Amino acid sequence: MGLIRLALFLLLIYLLAKLFTRYLLPYILKRFIRKTEERYKKERKAYEDQDKREGDIHIAYKNRRKSSKKHDTLGEYVDYEEIDEESDNDKDKKSKKK
Repeated sequence: MGLIRLALFLLLIYLLAKLFTRYLLPYILKRFIRKTEERYKKERKAYEDQDKREGDIHIAYKNRRKSSKKHDTLGEYVDYEEIDEESDNDKDKKSKKK
């Protein structure tokens, strides 16, 4: 008689745990998440309203695309001039000969 009573008791606990996890636990978790979300929204709104004063102007810029890393690693562009192969001394000599 004690063994049958123990088996029925364990079966009852198993069924109650199964029902709890199947129906009550999701309801409790949804409710908890909803309340947490509402609390977060209220805190965020209070924080945003705290910084704003009448007459203040705030400009929110959109994120601008940064140049790709390919351009960053290439280095700087250097503009240069070509130099004639003749040196200044050779030019002076030629101009004196003429």
